[in-house]
Amino acid sequence: MIHDCIIIGGGLAGLSAANRLVDLGIKPLVIESGDYPSHKVCGEFYSPECIKYLNEWGIVPPVKINKIKFIAQSSTFDMNLDTPAGGISRALCDFLLMQRASKLGATILTHTKVVHLTAPDSSQQNYELKLSTGALLQAHQIIIATGRYSLFAQQYLQQSHEPIKFIGIKTHFDGIDLGDQLTMYAFKNIYLGHAPIEDGKINVSCLARIDDVRRAGNASAYMSQLLAGKDAHVLSQTLKSGKQLFDWITCSAPRFGKRKLPVWPHAYIIGDAAGAITPACGDGLAMAITSGHMIGNYVLHKQSQEFQQDWNKRYTQRLKWGIGLHEIMLRPLCSSTMINVCALFPSIPNFLLHATREI
Repeated sequence: MIHDCIIIGGGLAGLSAANRLVDLGIKPLVIESGDYPSHKVCGEFYSPECIKYLNEWGIVPPVKINKIKFIAQSSTFDMNLDTPAGGISRALCDFLLMQRASKLGATILTHTKVVHLTAPDSSQQNYELKLSTGALLQAHQIIIATGRYSLFAQQYLQQSHEPIKFIGIKTHFDGIDLGDQLTMYAFKNIYLGHAPIEDGKINVSCLARIDDVRRAGNASAYMSQLLAGKDAHVLSQTLKSGKQLFDWITCSAPRFGKRKLPVWPHAYIIGDAAGAITPACGDGLAMAITSGHMIGNYVLHKQSQEFQQDWNKRYTQRLKWGIGLHEIMLRPLCSSTMINVCALFPSIPNFLLHATREI
């Protein structure tokens, strides 16, 4: 079969692209290795700039987040957001995006992987894809939204298999009222955030050095050790007041920043496959959604080179700022000092907020 457009990866970026394309009259095929709904390791914090696109697709995050609190050692800093962010679980958000795209004409293949990809050359005009089901497909254009963890990225996007340095850890709790606030904690070699999502639940997720987690034995043991420490007293007391809904789940995080990508005709690379911002910024989900929405007109007019140029202008600088914030958040003394400086000079956190997102 020859398709006008195939999207490889049905996460937040791929589904956002699918929804934008169906609105423009293009009915893509989405290939997803997992299923819906399912949990993904992420902060489930949707930065203000992406809310308008979710609303455009009929998805209204059930929680508005208006405040951010930073805690490091004995220092705290509170920031109000001029425009509300959103809180909704990935399981629910992905499922709603998938439902809408499918209803409007997109085809969604789940439990399916691309096992071989051939780019166009002098002998063929289309992309050729072999799937794990054995099916052979062709596409005039492809969108790659496979995320930063995939074997596909290593094989076809020239992304080397670097040693894994960090691991993401996540769970949900019930029975804890956080109001409209995201709280970020800085500990040694780990930073953690919790934020409200739907149905009175909260998401708790963190980024830790994988060597520390391995020394503890597993993620559950590592988190127990963290919560037992004196520096985590505030966090521990907060979580003790609620009920953990499932065991800690994990996902590796090899590298952050912009990717070195192949130059293929009529190929568009979005989301974490193109560049992953550090969780310290809280902008990863927004980048997935905005880049997915952004892609529509470029696919419509077959302008892959122009898309890449505009992607670079839109996202490259915030990726650089994100790495700096990431390094600060891994060092409690640096984080505490930064918090105290921000309290004295409120223009600094306001600058950093705008440097890492579009508000």
